[in-house]
Amino acid sequence: MGWLTFGYFISYIPYAMLVKALASGVTPLSSQQVSGYEMLPAAVLGQLVAMVFLLALTGRWRHLRRRETGGHRIPVAGRETLAAGFFTSLIVGATTMNYTFSGVSILFMLLLMRGGVLILSPLIDAARKRRVMKNSWAGLCLSLLAVSVALADVHSPTPLPAHPMAPGARSALAGLGLRRVPGRGNPRRHRARPITSELCRVSSVFYCMTRAHRDRVSALAPEAASRTVRLDPHGDIPDPHGQSPEAYRRCAQHLQRAVRLRLGELTAVHVPLPSTGRG
Repeated sequence: MGWLTFGYFISYIPYAMLVKALASGVTPLSSQQVSGYEMLPAAVLGQLVAMVFLLALTGRWRHLRRRETGGHRIPVAGRETLAAGFFTSLIVGATTMNYTFSGVSILFMLLLMRGGVLILSPLIDAARKRRVMKNSWAGLCLSLLAVSVALADVHSPTPLPAHPMAPGARSALAGLGLRRVPGRGNPRRHRARPITSELCRVSSVFYCMTRAHRDRVSALAPEAASRTVRLDPHGDIPDPHGQSPEAYRRCAQHLQRAVRLRLGELTAVHVPLPSTGRG
């Protein structure tokens, strides 16, 4: 059983990493994001080929039931096998889709899936009047604690340190002609930075995307409230995170208009008026 568990994780981790990399558009195979629906056919075919190979290699197909047909005993699948295959296919599809969600880490999805199994298993056994071992109850309690802690931090406003720009955002900027910007302005070199009280103290102005962002900065550093404004003075700029490339494109165009407006304001304030020659 130990070797089986080890083999499962050795084969599962590269699969999860590859799916996540393809969905994020960060592999040499594709510079664009690949949706879960596009990956599903390849994942299903790969699982089908691997299953046939595994059955042939281990000889497990010999345990199938036999049915007399035309004088020959042919292996057939029973109801239990067909039911197990149907639900396994759902697991294959759901597992693949889980790792394609934008902004969701592999560890978080693993925690939800494995935690769900460890939570549901002893409850089902108890409902069926089966004996539940102490370690199963311990696994349930620890899984509940881990899932609760993870879900409590889902809506945390603090960005991950050094988090790169989303592939959808890079594609939208490339559509505006910002594909090969030299130096630190290159979209591929961009890294997120969390807002700190020190940053608030030394910055002359803060431009926020939404009113909620502005309120958070003001709460973190009340002395910076007068220097914190929305980038678009007419309204919020919607967050395209996890949405379609079209949403990123609209957001990039919105940002471009707002930045030009703010640059015009700064230029009007800082550029001195020409001298008329009069005293």
